[in-house]
Amino acid sequence: MNKFKHSSIAIALSLVLAGCGGGSGGKSESTETAASNTLSNSKDKTFSELESAANTLIQSRYTGQKSKAEVTPELVQKAFVYMLDDSAGGFTDFDFPSIENHVKSDGTISGTERCGNGGTVNYSGSASESGSGVISAKFTNCANYYDTTISGSMTVKISVDTNELGIYFDDLTVFSQGKSEKLTGSLKAAQSDLNVQDGSISVSQNVLLEDHNGDQIVSNMSISGRSDYNRDDNLNVSGTIMFNDSGSLTINAKDLTGYAPSYSGGEIKFTGNSSSTTISFSEDLPIYYQDSDLDNVNDLGTYITNIHGFISGDFKNINPVPLDIMSLPPWVGYPNFYGYNVDTTTPITVEVGDYSDEDTAIEDLVVSFEWYVNDELVEGEYTNTLPAGIAVYGDVLEVAMRVSDGANSVLGYRTSIMLEDAPNYIEVTGLPDTISPGQRVVFTAKVVDPDNKLGTQSDTLIALPDGATVDENGQITWTTPSETLFSSQEYYFTFANGDEVNASETSFAVTVNSQKSLPIARSGIEVPKMQNNFIIDDFDGDSKNEILTTDNFNRVMLITYNNETPEQKWLYPYVLPTEGNVKQVFAANTDDDAEKEIYVLTESGLSVIDDLDSHARALLTFDKEAISGAFEDIDNDGVPELAVMLQKDDSHYSTKTLAVYSLNKPDESLFETALDSATTVRFGNVDADENLEVILNSGLVYDTATWVNEWLSSDSFGNNSFITADINGDGIDEIVGNKDGVTVYSAVDKAQIANLSDFYGKCSLAAVNLDNDVSDELIVGDCQWGNVTAYNFTSENEFSEVWQADLVDHGAVSLQVGDSDNDGKPEVIWGSGTSHTGADMLLTADIDGDTIQVRHDKIAPQLDYFVSAGWAKKSGNTEKAVFFVPNSNSGYDGGRIVQMALNGQFTPSDEISTNWNDDSAVITADFNNDGISELLAPNTETYSTALGVMDLGTYDISYSLPIDSNDTLVGVNAADINGDNITDAIYSTQNYVKVVDVNNQSLLSNFTTSTQINDFSVSVNDAVNMVVASDELTLLTFTEGTFSEKSNLNKRCTQVEYFNYDSDAELEIACLYDENDHYATSNTSLIIYEVNGDKLEQVHKKSLNEYVADFAVSPTSMTYQQLIFATQSGDRWSDNLHSNVLFTDSNGNKVSRSPDLLGRPSKDALKVRLDEKGKLNLLLSTSSAMYQVH
Repeated sequence: MNKFKHSSIAIALSLVLAGCGGGSGGKSESTETAASNTLSNSKDKTFSELESAANTLIQSRYTGQKSKAEVTPELVQKAFVYMLDDSAGGFTDFDFPSIENHVKSDGTISGTERCGNGGTVNYSGSASESGSGVISAKFTNCANYYDTTISGSMTVKISVDTNELGIYFDDLTVFSQGKSEKLTGSLKAAQSDLNVQDGSISVSQNVLLEDHNGDQIVSNMSISGRSDYNRDDNLNVSGTIMFNDSGSLTINAKDLTGYAPSYSGGEIKFTGNSSSTTISFSEDLPIYYQDSDLDNVNDLGTYITNIHGFISGDFKNINPVPLDIMSLPPWVGYPNFYGYNVDTTTPITVEVGDYSDEDTAIEDLVVSFEWYVNDELVEGEYTNTLPAGIAVYGDVLEVAMRVSDGANSVLGYRTSIMLEDAPNYIEVTGLPDTISPGQRVVFTAKVVDPDNKLGTQSDTLIALPDGATVDENGQITWTTPSETLFSSQEYYFTFANGDEVNASETSFAVTVNSQKSLPIARSGIEVPKMQNNFIIDDFDGDSKNEILTTDNFNRVMLITYNNETPEQKWLYPYVLPTEGNVKQVFAANTDDDAEKEIYVLTESGLSVIDDLDSHARALLTFDKEAISGAFEDIDNDGVPELAVMLQKDDSHYSTKTLAVYSLNKPDESLFETALDSATTVRFGNVDADENLEVILNSGLVYDTATWVNEWLSSDSFGNNSFITADINGDGIDEIVGNKDGVTVYSAVDKAQIANLSDFYGKCSLAAVNLDNDVSDELIVGDCQWGNVTAYNFTSENEFSEVWQADLVDHGAVSLQVGDSDNDGKPEVIWGSGTSHTGADMLLTADIDGDTIQVRHDKIAPQLDYFVSAGWAKKSGNTEKAVFFVPNSNSGYDGGRIVQMALNGQFTPSDEISTNWNDDSAVITADFNNDGISELLAPNTETYSTALGVMDLGTYDISYSLPIDSNDTLVGVNAADINGDNITDAIYSTQNYVKVVDVNNQSLLSNFTTSTQINDFSVSVNDAVNMVVASDELTLLTFTEGTFSEKSNLNKRCTQVEYFNYDSDAELEIACLYDENDHYATSNTSLIIYEVNGDKLEQVHKKSLNEYVADFAVSPTSMTYQQLIFATQSGDRWSDNLHSNVLFTDSNGNKVSRSPDLLGRPSKDALKVRLDEKGKLNLLLSTSSAMYQVH
């Protein structure tokens, strides 16, 4: 109903007036002005006086028709909608800004308050200690909310003694989103207690509502009943509604019950000049009755099959008929369309929506579909599928259901389907399936626009790889590069339509796979977040063990030990071909070589890495999400099987499926069954036969030879972890799970045989025979702060402690036992710290008989993310790749330095500073001309920015550069600026760029800007120039010992680089520009500026359609230089987040791309160079890895 929302103001005003008292009088006049004055000077006015003044204003301001209206369905709908609308209530929701600041100690209220977003409100009034009072507020362009202002006057009067509340409006106008509504009149309510919303209301209202079009509605109504949580109970309404263009209707609503507009009881009668209409509500459909002659007898009627459609203006089914022939037509809803991003290239299918008929059985109704393209019926298409190619981009496509009961045929509402612009595709013929370096290939390519019904297309090749040519018939001949930078690389062929107004480009990529080793990638030590993810075995064929593990996100790695401290030996550098987070890692040797293959279960499938220089291959893909797996050769054929738990979505209540696959025939499952609550699966031999069983933590055991269920335990085996092991020495494995501490089950006896209770729980379990007896010892890791404990299982079915070691940190994950450091003795390894925000740790403990010793001082730091610094020359003519780690140990520790050898070996430095500001700009250079590289790096401490030149041999700061402690470091570079053949340091903060002669410890130049600096680039040739990117692009030149400004362009760039765009010797400036001012998107454009005299002139612009984190100039050519981009796909919350290295020509046309790399690229991700052999070298840093690519 159109009733005010009195509760918020009543409570707010009661709180403001509480404890206050006092009051004063006022005076009145006899004109419209006097009525307004009565409302604004309301201190001693009674409810009646205020109401009378408001009514006077309505009479003066209403200019529309007052005679009785003719009743039509349209006018009934309009009145019904107005009764349900709460627009007037929206006015009373507007706050009284800071009114509490204007209540005096004697209860007087007066003063002017500035509104939060502009304008003012003037208060007057008074209050008593009981909470009664009156307040008048005059708003002048008062803006408290975004895009909403209010002007005019409002008076609120409360009487606690009589439980009454009155609200009075005088031209109270709300402006929002270019529209306005003006309210004049009064609302008065009685409630059992104004401070307790019990829902009982008694409201009288006489309000004039005028909208921005000048339309006026006056509602003079009394409302009583109960309304609670939008549900009305025995609500009664009486009065009139006047519409300025139609006249008045008398309204009489009785006993309305339920939720508007779909009331379950009551009726509303609308009476006009010569007829009346009654809408009668019940538990069934509402009925629209018509009394044609006002004799209080209904003559005609029809069912309102869709009350929501009626109030939305749908009258096509309001056709009253004599009551004796009135029947129910079918009710027809919308067809359901569940697709998205559909276009003309695929059939479009909708599903049957809701429909019903009270008079006809559902099976007797006939459903068909009608498709409309641009409001024209598609003849002959009456099924729920529209074939591809009928509707194209730009067409308006709609579909409706038609339902017939034999007598009535009702066409339902149309569902609109938005067609995307189908991307052009390139039809390629003659291309081989696999392509190698140096191979000559011949093929044809043609651009096809699926939305072009004429089928004509005139796109031409504008960019193609080196060594490729195209003849007049469109035949492409290409000799692929003899050497690729990555082990696999995509090369692009790009077509353009040549339309300057609606330009479009279409590319296709050809992948060249080489025998080149995978790029070196490292991330430091990470530990799994899930159980069963440490495997100790030989994975590189050197007859020594490594630790295979994962971070359960995107990284799969091998860990070895250096002086008893774990270090990463290998990291798979690419994104796995099966998408989603890693769930488990497995190992098996199926090819009879020296090393094990690595199998990785992700959320969407199973991948295999055949050896450490092989690309991962997808073996299995799932249409559901994998949550757990087990891997074993269950039939002794030399090929393992995979048991995997799958779920439809990641909800805890999602139905689970157990599926078992043989890798011999991965296309079909050996066994599949639906489950309720299982989350973990294992293989084990837990009965007396020789067959393995598949066991689920929910209590199910299946035989893998027959797939018969051998045991349905009434208890689950574990909350989320269990193992199988022969802990009692009877030759048969028991099931040991982490339920109620540790519980042991016998599948032979089908019973629980032992329990090791623990209130805090056990999270990780392992078993191994430590003493060469007949039984395995059980090793248990606590869930919280606690221990790793080894137990013997006694003949009395009890646990006897062997040894115990401190967990070191919070929780234990993936306990494993084996000779991980190749010393001939077993170690226990586990992950810890994963259950809190602190550092994740790999813990190692040495087992020596009945004792255990944790290597407390041999814990490798966790490296959070990485920034490329460059290459560093070391003593002895050696070289290291240098990376900066801005934060470590999950952000709890500061910056560290990584110096990585060519083979990937490194030991991270100790913490060099807290790096409080998360500064990340670094670069290597020889700043003192001694032939040894130093590192320019942030050595920021708490609350204090700092930048220093670091000795990479000692990690000591040899020189601290002048930088204010409150500045934010933006970027660094190194170049010989002053011509003394010694590298100088260049660095920028948010508002200046400084050049420092490090060798002489002197400031060469300081350039400041008025807007925040984003980047800068330096060119040192015949002249020394610098371009600084902020909200402006500023060109500087170094003369007379300092940089001076040459020109300025009002153009924002996020990153800039000098490079040679064309064939002449002069350098141009490459600018990256993003339409979004606040954060990077995939809307990055490349803009090329030429320096013409002292002016910057734009000579080229191209949209890259990439999210670019960093870019560099390729040094492989001195003209038409290629650009190298570090790009990101997906966001940090996406399972498919990854980086790529993208190569373009000087125009920004794609040339080639790396495989998908781990993590998102860092801001300063790239460092490039030509090595001594003239080959391109590249360092890349991401959130997940450091890369060396040679």
